[in-house]
Amino acid sequence: MIKNYYKLNLFSLDSWTRWYEECHQSQCWGEPPWVHPGRGPPREPTPIPQSSIYMIAVEFLLDVKATQFCERALAHELIHPSGGPTKLYHVALARLHLQKKEYQEAEDNLTKALVLDYQDPDSWSIMGHLRYLQGNLKEARDCYQRTLSFIADAREMHSIYLRLASIYLHDTEFEKAKETFLLACKNSPSCISWLGVGIACYRLGELSEAEDALCEANILNNSDPEVWGYLSLVCLRTGRQLEAEQAYKYAIKVSLKDEDLLKEIEETQNMVGFGNPSF
Repeated sequence: MIKNYYKLNLFSLDSWTRWYEECHQSQCWGEPPWVHPGRGPPREPTPIPQSSIYMIAVEFLLDVKATQFCERALAHELIHPSGGPTKLYHVALARLHLQKKEYQEAEDNLTKALVLDYQDPDSWSIMGHLRYLQGNLKEARDCYQRTLSFIADAREMHSIYLRLASIYLHDTEFEKAKETFLLACKNSPSCISWLGVGIACYRLGELSEAEDALCEANILNNSDPEVWGYLSLVCLRTGRQLEAEQAYKYAIKVSLKDEDLLKEIEETQNMVGFGNPSF
């Protein structure tokens, strides 16, 4: 059914393309004539779209991960008179290769996009995602930092903030991690972003701020095991035995599997002498 839906939409692409080209030549952007037949005079002209109809289709197809149809739309864009191997084309093709885990091809297209526009935030952010997926955190960090240095925002700022902040946590730069996770919370608050703030604050010894952030994370998702694990640590460090035990029990109940975090909780429990119901 989904395949037929895409075929139907791509089949009608020729009709839309003819209308698009006629509007482009006349500089008058109204609705297609088959939408409201016999209607009165055309409406006021609207600004010319920055992307071709093929690239608009590509954006949609990338979002729904329809890779085969995306390849066809990109092929149309490549041979279209107003298209060709533009920066937007190479960025879209890199995103497609990234979805297919074809990392070398993605890197090649991003390099070509950066040759055409070295200050394009989308190209640098996707290069950062590529390095992150390859496990090259140093280069991923450099790409993300460069992306944030531009005035214009990249397409997916939330994922950039989260991944850069996680790299800061990995590198034990907790103040930078806290600031970047807070940017993610401002952009689009989520359990993960508030958990990151809570972890960074806990590592900085800011226990009150850590608890506030972890409570925010818990409101957004009350079954995240890491949130309960760090809440247990905060309660252990602040001498609240009953709450520490309850948070620990719930962390185990929702299947906390982070071995390092479990070990840290157990070591802290042994140090303070409470927190584990089995004591």
